[in-house]
Amino acid sequence: MFVWYDKSRGRGAAGHDRVYVAVYSEHLNLWLTCLDPVCRKNGYLVLDAEPFSGFPVHVYMGVISDFWGGGSDSQYLGRFDLTK
Repeated sequence: MFVWYDKSRGRGAAGHDRVYVAVYSEHLNLWLTCLDPVCRKNGYLVLDAEPFSGFPVHVYMGVISDFWGGGSDSQYLGRFDLTK
């Protein structure tokens, strides 16, 4: 589960912007992406990463705006070990 604080006021951000997450496993050489319509204002996103359980993964997150047709640069959140 990914949780964030909605700071959507200012600089073109809006509560209805869509959040995406991408997870990469070097060991499996696989990507898992979540492009479901989760909005920034929701404050959380649940991603089922069961196939990656037991392996370290690299996690990226970003935002796509419906308002101005653009998106943020994805942010590298770091390397995490997923446990079973």
